[in-house]
Amino acid sequence: MFYNGRMPVDVSQLIQQLSRMTAQAGTAREWRETRIAELRRVFEAGHDATFIAAAQATIDNLPGNRWSSAVFDAGEPLNQWHAVARDAEPEQYALVATDGSQIMADRHKAVLYAAIQVAGICIVYGAASSSVAVQKAVKETEQKPLRILGEDELYDEITGELIPPGDISNERDLLEIELLATLCERFRAADLQPIAVADGSLVPFSLLNEPFVRNNPGRAAAQLERVSRALDRMRRSEAIVAGYIDRPNSNTIARACALADLTADVLGDEARLTSALSKLGQNMRGITDRALLEDLLPYDYRTALFKPAWLINSPAYLGQAGHTMYGCYLVVGPREKTIIRLEVPVWCASPDRVEVIASAMLRHTHMGGGYPLCLKAAHEEAVLTHADEQAIDRAMQRSLVEQGIVTRPSSKQEAKERR
Repeated sequence: MFYNGRMPVDVSQLIQQLSRMTAQAGTAREWRETRIAELRRVFEAGHDATFIAAAQATIDNLPGNRWSSAVFDAGEPLNQWHAVARDAEPEQYALVATDGSQIMADRHKAVLYAAIQVAGICIVYGAASSSVAVQKAVKETEQKPLRILGEDELYDEITGELIPPGDISNERDLLEIELLATLCERFRAADLQPIAVADGSLVPFSLLNEPFVRNNPGRAAAQLERVSRALDRMRRSEAIVAGYIDRPNSNTIARACALADLTADVLGDEARLTSALSKLGQNMRGITDRALLEDLLPYDYRTALFKPAWLINSPAYLGQAGHTMYGCYLVVGPREKTIIRLEVPVWCASPDRVEVIASAMLRHTHMGGGYPLCLKAAHEEAVLTHADEQAIDRAMQRSLVEQGIVTRPSSKQEAKERR
């Protein structure tokens, strides 16, 4: 038997494919730059953005409408920037953040399980940090819930198949927002203003997926109920809450700007409007809000507040519980201009509350060298390392032996662990 080991990739056989792909990428990039320049006319001095709002209202009543763009109904025009003061935070408050990590189920292990760990951090500002109640709340924040999912939770009751990894990630998202609510309650009980930030959207990824919401009404309703209860708890705690989205890839503002291409006569004709929207959609390929805003939005400024056009954000879902989400883009630093998105529930969507959370994130992003220090700290607390996974595996093996069960992982798993 002869085995010559791993051979390197023969790049020479890819030359023609790569040349063709890079040529296409260059052409696409030129096209996107031209289209973005057209869309930016909405932000030129004197441009009247009221037509876009009128067009959006007409489109919302269009039968079978599939157009999805930002809705600017918070009293701030689309093409208006808002400065964020660096000192808008209160003198005394508790900044809390959460993050999570997971170990996915692996059929090759001796026992099938998954693990989810969520963790929170707190930073207390002001003289109140010395009070007994605050110190107690800080100590309780050190607890890190670790949940193990066994076979009874990892197999679908209907199909008998192993649940997809996305379901485990969704459970982690839900546990994160529930922990964030708990931290807000603790510090409110200690008579401190909670300011809370989540790593990513406040809404689990599954609920942002329209086909999932439509095709799985029972599961979507159960997840929405948990999210709504957590947001209820934060609202009762009078918390200022936001989700921090790094490198967002949405094009919701760009799609709103594209409505400026329409004309009044087209809005009055359903057939022509449907056709025009189809063409506009084809002209949005690869265009993101980040690319649209990067040369326009100044440092320490945010865009107008807008309502994302998610199905879950409608009156029948989040809106029913009073938790409609709003968003804005914000330019942070410190070394290079970076555009992030903040998402807040409607009860935090007043300009003064948005300025407070934006100010805190500006400072923490500078402290963290481009990513909020508080979220970095939450990640470090939550992460499950390979060493953690091995420790859980060993504990599983010991428990099996104590019960008189002798088993072993698959040969493939053993080979992976020897690397």
